[in-house]
Amino acid sequence: MSKVMWIVIAMILWVFVCAWWFCNIKGQCSEKPLAKADVQKNVPAKVVREPAPIPEPVPEPAPELAPIPEPVPEPAPEPAPIPEPVPEPKPAFICTDYLKGTLKLGQASNTSVDATKVEEFLNQYEGASLAVDGVYGAADEQAVRSFQQKYSQSVLEPLGLAGPTGHVLGYTRAQINKLYCQYKEAE
Repeated sequence: MSKVMWIVIAMILWVFVCAWWFCNIKGQCSEKPLAKADVQKNVPAKVVREPAPIPEPVPEPAPELAPIPEPVPEPAPEPAPIPEPVPEPKPAFICTDYLKGTLKLGQASNTSVDATKVEEFLNQYEGASLAVDGVYGAADEQAVRSFQQKYSQSVLEPLGLAGPTGHVLGYTRAQINKLYCQYKEAE
């Protein structure tokens, strides 16, 4: 059915609903007239309410329908691409001091933990080939001297030193910690 026909049917139904409501809910339907005898005797009249007759809807002629065309098969949709898994975000690297102690050749206060860390750092990040044995020996001292020479501007010059010492103290330790953090953040 066309849109106009639906609107007409809706309007007719609305009229019937309003008429029913007006008569049954509001009580405004026509009342039967009282008999003359009831009026003369001063007897209260009985009010009889009858519902308003509802006319039957007149069927409208059905419009001619055009033949329904055969459905044209649609091409099969391409499968949705499988989304790439989203890697979980890498937790932020919090840098703490990698190396905390001091190292000097032959010093009794050298710890194997600090010596091992220096050996591992110089092997991994500076290309040294030290034995990781936890003993700060002559080969370790020579690798530290090369490291100090390479970073002399931040290790030796602040102290006014002309050449490397081979000792892992304040500025050398700070440079190792700084580089270690940078390397770890980049990984």
